[in-house]
Parts: sequence; structure tokens; C-alpha cells
Amino acid sequence: MTRFGRFLRVAEPGLNWKTPYIDSVAAMMSLRVNQITLTMETKTKDNVFVTIPISVQNRIRRRRFYDAFYKLSDPNAQIKSYVEASDPGHVPGMTLDEVFASQASIATAGEERTRYGHGGFGL
Repeated sequence: MTRFGRFLRVAEPGLNWKTPYIDSVAAMMSLRVNQITLTMETKTKDNVFVTIPISVQNRIRRRRFYDAFYKLSDPNAQIKSYVEASDPGHVPGMTLDEVFASQASIATAGEERTRYGHGGFGL
């Protein structure tokens, strides 16, 4: 909710009151978990190019609505950029066979880097 264009408060689900002509709804944001799917191509230690499908799930924390709406211009693009910049460091040191054998550890390494907002997008 905004008052004369300035952030006033976050209206929680349920019955909310606003002053006509003074207060307005700036936007409606979802509390659901969103999923971003992308593919990344990287080169292994034995000069083989592999395409890795990546799915990132994110959601906005209730106390970070202000940051999500006013500070980030395009959260999905920023998340994609971070994932693409951070993931190539793990696979190039492995051979193709090692990549297939350790798919779970690659996924865990990516999850640990992004779980608690280490990528600057911990919304």
C-alpha cells in the first residue's frame, strides 16, 4: 500500500482498509514459490560440452516485500545471472563420466550457494 506514492505498509491477506484517494495499492505480489528453469552449457575437463538443466525455486519473504518491489528491477534476470556465473566453477574440473556419476553433488553444491541468499537475491 502506498500513500501519495510513498510506501506505507504491506497489506496482509484478509480484510484491509485504505483511505480513498489517499492510499492506493501499488502492486500485488505472490507468496507462492516461483520456479525459474534454464539450461547452461559448459565444458568438461576432457573437452566435452554438456548441457545442464537448472531449476531454481524462490519466494519472497514476508519481511522483504519492500526490497522485492522497490529495490530489484528484474529479480528473475538477476537470479539467472547469478546462477550462470556461479555454477560453471564446479563442472569444468570434472570429466564427462565424473559429471554423470556425481549429479547429486553438483545439485547440492548449487543449492548450498543459493539457499540463504549468498547470491545477493535472498528474498
